[in-house]
Amino acid sequence: KEVLETARMYLLTGGNSVQAAQLLYVHRNTFTYRLAKFIDQTQIDLREAVIAYALHLYFTLEQSLHQ
Repeated sequence: KEVLETARMYLLTGGNSVQAAQLLYVHRNTFTYRLAKFIDQTQIDLREAVIAYALHLYFTLEQSLHQ
């Protein structure tokens, strides 16, 4: 769950790792480790704009369904 939240926050901050780490209240190194873990586990590279947009849309839809 932490890994998914890390990816979601990365996308919400427009790829700003420092800001995302601050919002998650974790050290930047912890954030970077979790983001790398997400990429390794899913093979989804969030640095690619189209992929990032698709995943951001997924997170948005998922959140709206659970409200």
